[in-house]
Amino acid sequence: QANFKYYMGNRIDNNILSLHGAKSPDEVYIDETNRIIFIIEKKNQNGSGSKCECIQTAVNKQRNYNRRIPTYNVVYIYCLSSWHRDNCQAELDDLNEDNIPVFWGNEQNYKNDIIHFIVNYI
Repeated sequence: QANFKYYMGNRIDNNILSLHGAKSPDEVYIDETNRIIFIIEKKNQNGSGSKCECIQTAVNKQRNYNRRIPTYNVVYIYCLSSWHRDNCQAELDDLNEDNIPVFWGNEQNYKNDIIHFIVNYI
């Protein structure tokens, strides 16, 4: 997590404040050739709580990253537990409408699905 900020160095505009939750992403993959940063946020929930609210912020965080790192295109991705599928339908509908990819961490091939998405991203 800390390596992202170190790696990006002066490519991050520190004059633009980062949103809470948009400082140290869970995982980052950087395509230097096409100047794309893939940020993967992982959210796990097994019982009641406010995790549905947590996934409402993807567009804001993506916009904030794009402002702070203007020479790259930031793609924001969620990897969610199946609990979200059953309990956060309105949020998932919004993510779909906003073209925020969602992968399901409990599915057997989720890692390969994310890799396939990143490699074939246009």
